[in-house]
Amino acid sequence: MKYGERYAYTVIAVIAVVTVFFGFMIPKINMDNELRHFFPEEHPSNIRFKQLTKDFGDQYAMDIVLETNEDTILRPDYIAAIKNISEELALLDNVVKVRSLTDIEFITAMDGALIVEPLLPERFSGTAAEIQAIKQKIFEWPHAYLGTIISDSFKGVQIVVTIASTSTPTEVSTLYNNTVEIVKRNLQTVNGVSYKIAGDPVLAEHAKLFMYADLRNLIPLITAVVLLCLFLSFKNIEGTILPLLAVLISTVWTIGTMALIGEPLTIVSSCLPVLLIAVGSAYGIHIVNHYYQHLETEPPIPSQERHRAIVAESLKGVRAPVLLAGITTIAGFISTITSPIKPLKSFATFSAYGIVIELVIAFLLIPALLILKPMSLVQKQQKKMQMHSTKQNARLAALGIKIDEKGMMHRIYLFFNRHRAGFIIMLLVIINLSIWGIYQLNIESAFLEYFPKNSEIREGVSYIDSHYVGSTGFSLVIDGKKKGALCDPEILKQMDGLSGFLTDNYADIGTILSFSDFIKRLNQVMHKDMQTEYSATAESADKGSQSGESFFSDAGSFFADSDTEQGSRIPAESSPDSLAVQTVSRAADTSPSFAARYRGKALTADDVMELFIAAYAQSGGKDVTLPEFIAALQKELNYNGAAYDEIPYDVSKYPVANREELKNLISQYLLLYSGSLDDLVDEQLEPSKTRMQIMMRVHDTGKIKAVIDAATQYAQQHFPEGYTLEASGLGELETAMTSMIIGSQISSLLLAIVIVFCILSLYYRSPFAGLIGAVPLGVSILMNFGIMGLTGINLDMVTSLVAAIAIGIGIDYTVHFMNNYHKERLRTDDLTAVTVNTLQLSGKAIMVNAASVGFGFVVLCFSRFVVLRFVGFLVAVVMLTGSVAAMTILPMLLNIFKPRFMAK
Repeated sequence: MKYGERYAYTVIAVIAVVTVFFGFMIPKINMDNELRHFFPEEHPSNIRFKQLTKDFGDQYAMDIVLETNEDTILRPDYIAAIKNISEELALLDNVVKVRSLTDIEFITAMDGALIVEPLLPERFSGTAAEIQAIKQKIFEWPHAYLGTIISDSFKGVQIVVTIASTSTPTEVSTLYNNTVEIVKRNLQTVNGVSYKIAGDPVLAEHAKLFMYADLRNLIPLITAVVLLCLFLSFKNIEGTILPLLAVLISTVWTIGTMALIGEPLTIVSSCLPVLLIAVGSAYGIHIVNHYYQHLETEPPIPSQERHRAIVAESLKGVRAPVLLAGITTIAGFISTITSPIKPLKSFATFSAYGIVIELVIAFLLIPALLILKPMSLVQKQQKKMQMHSTKQNARLAALGIKIDEKGMMHRIYLFFNRHRAGFIIMLLVIINLSIWGIYQLNIESAFLEYFPKNSEIREGVSYIDSHYVGSTGFSLVIDGKKKGALCDPEILKQMDGLSGFLTDNYADIGTILSFSDFIKRLNQVMHKDMQTEYSATAESADKGSQSGESFFSDAGSFFADSDTEQGSRIPAESSPDSLAVQTVSRAADTSPSFAARYRGKALTADDVMELFIAAYAQSGGKDVTLPEFIAALQKELNYNGAAYDEIPYDVSKYPVANREELKNLISQYLLLYSGSLDDLVDEQLEPSKTRMQIMMRVHDTGKIKAVIDAATQYAQQHFPEGYTLEASGLGELETAMTSMIIGSQISSLLLAIVIVFCILSLYYRSPFAGLIGAVPLGVSILMNFGIMGLTGINLDMVTSLVAAIAIGIGIDYTVHFMNNYHKERLRTDDLTAVTVNTLQLSGKAIMVNAASVGFGFVVLCFSRFVVLRFVGFLVAVVMLTGSVAAMTILPMLLNIFKPRFMAK
């Protein structure tokens, strides 16, 4: 190509206009770190999550905890503030519902009628009697309130704000900010109350704030680092500015393109500016370095035409290796496009796109600017560089170091050549140590782990996890396939057993909210003072039936067959009264319960002792705790129906003939209940599908998966035929993300290595070239994973990028070394001379590039995200190991095997 001033001005003008355009686009870019948006539409976990939302409502929620340092949160001023906050939040856009202490329901019964009333009285004055009554209600059904709505200490409450699943990241951000404003404003009206907020929307918002801070701080920092590296390398303004200018322009084009097409910036792609600035500088470095080498060896340049020819020659000499290095870098980065995780696909696409732009800008802009350099400046610079080279050679000669083919690089080569066996042994030790480290590697995808432990969001989540039931959860969806299938006592009994099994065996479970718990509560409250009918003799049954008549002697709907038409009566011979009598007759031969025998009577010391012994035996005996003993005591007395805090399953305990009638009883409970069950079942009266909501106090996806696996196995072994169980929800999405990380890491590595192998094989027309070139890369990647395992750094969505970066950048060192080795090998068969000359030619460029990229990524250690700090550290290490491997392992392999393609 003929380079002239018109060409140069045209190139500069076009690049400037496009840069300004993309610069205006950048402020419009969106940020999105919501886990649900990271999954492909067709992924099974995503499909299940959407179905969960369709069946049981939106699953996206914020947890707001209000805590006081006073004795209790149950004070009129505090309750008023909680009520105001709840009501104001409910009015915000994209808020589906708000669940708090001031609007939560309490289920009880009176005179055989089911009553649903507010937990708090309408006008709460804070008297001791009112507080005691509220506490008594809470302790009557602690599972529904303690840790979920109010803390065990009664010093804090939790407000759960459910957000519409259709909300955009911008809408969620606005909602979060409005929520914080409402909470702060209302808490200013009271003293001694603090707040904490958690939940996936809060994580996404804090991630956005962290990303803004990183972009604001790290881009100037990486620019300064690259400037310093370039200045130390070239020691002049021109060599410092030109490569940096090219990468800054390319970065603007890349991020501007993302904004233009609506591609959001995530925590993964937030490191793109650092990546492009650090990596892209290499192409400018090689162009400028070759240009300066021509200036050093060229006789005094007489004219502008000759200078333009030198620029052209410099580009021609560097074009092939730089393009090859760029293509292989693109191959390394684009390999992550095989991942199903959307942010990794986005990173692959735009990192590769950014490299393409950097190559274009480097080959167009840098020559254009060099062409326009005044001739006087060219001649002055050439003279200065040649004088500097002469002085440096003289200085090194004075130290006894000869600058020829037997100088410093010769000594480095001789060192490794003479200690080849020791080097191989050391390499094998490093490889084995890395493999051992890989076995220690932990794979994690919990988004919370990306934040520092001392960050506000992490501390808030930790507090909620330790003082409440947890801030992360998932659902176990049970599907009976048929209408009314979830009213069957058989499945409800097994669901209750599953809850107990999981709670007993997995300490990290905060709570399990289940439809079976709700049925148990309805059964309990409907059996207050009902023990005489079912447990006593026939005589006591006759006396006690009057108190329960309003419940059991209704028009017969309670025991109507589920197949009969609505409103139909059961036959007279099967009336509730006759069923009760039959049940009493069956129970006549059994001993009456303690409550049935002594209720309403003065107890003697022997009676009390009998009661205590019965409760002690019922609660488990020797190792019983006080709460367990009290619970057993309440059951013995049927205190508030405690003896019926169970799934109606035992036919002998109820006035029914079989379990089908118990199923009808459960159906009637649902008919009587006036509240909403949309959170628990798909249909209010005849549910076929329900869910068990499990809240976890940890964000360890391994532990979440263990609970899911245990529940799945339990269901397979215990659930009746026809019922299925599957996990869904945000917690399950995180476990699925962990599996995808493993799969995407393997597939991306294989693809990258295959692409690099093919490129090198085609370029040198020998498969052996691909194999040799892959060895130093393989060692470098192996060491990366080994270091991660040994230092406790998780393999997650972000750190999985390091391997792709290692291949994408590390292959540059291999390409440049092999390219110069090939040139030297064509000149001579003296392998020592070939190796020394190759190191002399490539060594500086490789070291400068490795230092520039390595130190460039070190700036990520100043990121607010702890995971990006790990990436910065790991990439810096990979640059060191990759460059050293290219200059040690590669020449050793080439000299040992003496491949023919190098001599052609």
